[in-house]
Amino acid sequence: MHLSALKRGWSAFYKATTPGDRVAFAFLLAFVLSVAAVIVHAVVFDFDAEYRSNHLSPAEELQLARDLCPSTSNGAVACDESEMEIALHYLDKIAPSASKYYEATKLRSLIQAFRPKAETARQQQEQAAAAERAKKQAEHDRLIHQSVEESQDQMRRNLAGQAHDLFTCSTSTDNLPTISFDYGHYWWADDGRCATQQEQAREAAEKAAQQAREQAEMAAQQKTVGRAKGTRLKRGTLQLLVHNHSCGH
Repeated sequence: MHLSALKRGWSAFYKATTPGDRVAFAFLLAFVLSVAAVIVHAVVFDFDAEYRSNHLSPAEELQLARDLCPSTSNGAVACDESEMEIALHYLDKIAPSASKYYEATKLRSLIQAFRPKAETARQQQEQAAAAERAKKQAEHDRLIHQSVEESQDQMRRNLAGQAHDLFTCSTSTDNLPTISFDYGHYWWADDGRCATQQEQAREAAEKAAQQAREQAEMAAQQKTVGRAKGTRLKRGTLQLLVHNHSCGH
């Protein structure tokens, strides 16, 4: 009885829709099923990953810690600060009764001995970065307070290729490109590098605007086609439901 009603319903749907509608419906059904498959796979994969992370053997826990903090040639270890705690977490999960406990204890001691070295290295890097920032700031302050003669001399050295300072581009009141090597303190006639930079910026902006227009047009076309297909599919589905309902009665 149900199979017969299903056949009659499919026949009515087939008659009420065009070949294009049926193709669109097939694509829609395939898309829905593929999305469902992806969701199911992601859920199963996450569950499996979480289960495995909580049910690792002592040997696996030890190997994960070693991967995060590999040994060096002098018998120590080298870890990123962000990964030390993760490695220690793996080691802490190895029970004293496990055969790998002695190795885990040894690796834990090496990691803890490496921690102050990593802290010292991080502080040195921060100090070096701060010194570099201070140096750049001092140079910036010097340039924005230099005299016009000093600025002109700097400009000539850069144009001659004797210096390679950072430069800033602008446009004069005559709508001509100008260049500055002292953060806009003084401006000079462009030697061509600013004209090239500005032309590249204009081309990039025009290209981006053209791509945005094309994407907007494509989206509008797809929306129109999708709305038309959706209307036909709804009409065919409604006819199928009405037919099944009448058959049931």
